Amino acid sequence: MPQDDFGWSSECNSEVNIWLEYLYTINPAHYELNKKRVLKDKQRDEFLGEIKTLYFLGKILGLETVALEPNGKGNTLLDLSIQDLGGVLWKVEVKAPSWKGQIWKDPSLTDEMKKARTSLPKFINGQGGSFSSEEEIQYAAEDSIKNALPKFMSGDNNLLVITPDMYQQIITMLAISAMAGGSTTIQNTLRVKDARKLISTVLILEPVLPSESGRVEYWHRFIKITSRPSLPPIAKFV
Repeated sequence: MPQDDFGWSSECNSEVNIWLEYLYTINPAHYELNKKRVLKDKQRDEFLGEIKTLYFLGKILGLETVALEPNGKGNTLLDLSIQDLGGVLWKVEVKAPSWKGQIWKDPSLTDEMKKARTSLPKFINGQGGSFSSEEEIQYAAEDSIKNALPKFMSGDNNLLVITPDMYQQIITMLAISAMAGGSTTIQNTLRVKDARKLISTVLILEPVLPSESGRVEYWHRFIKITSRPSLPPIAKFV
């Protein structure tokens, strides 16, 4: 069973079931092979990142899922491939950076302190986050880009999806940056980390549960790097 506070919200639990049901309609064999990953904390976060992305791209945006686990560079497998509204094939890799990963990279904490904190729920009454919003988005960007680049092949249309579980809302920082008229942290990081320009577009995807709505909303922003997929009008770009 999960060792953290996963499952605290009935609305979020219902949404996870919707993602799992959608996966089953797409590929029953993949569903049967992977469904138990939900019970293991690290595998769960990765798996939920994959299926929420599959649901968002396929069900909400209406794009065709071409394959699950298509071939990436060398012997690697990507998470999925989709066809955009113009019939163009896109390879998709999903990364789910978390507050736990950020704590483990904090040089001010000992290993014992890190173990103790990551064994507790993400939010603790009276305790603020240990990182600023800028640090949150920097960590999410750098970690995701570093881990995705070895899987992408040159010449493909490559979509990196970052679906973070951080203290802060990454979407908020992207919006502030865009309104200021400057480049986002994602774009600035890619200029340094992706010299070969393998990543074509980045999608930040954060399902949230606003208290006033009582339902999960899919906050998202697409960020064009070298090219952008053809998407329906509901897709939001920075």
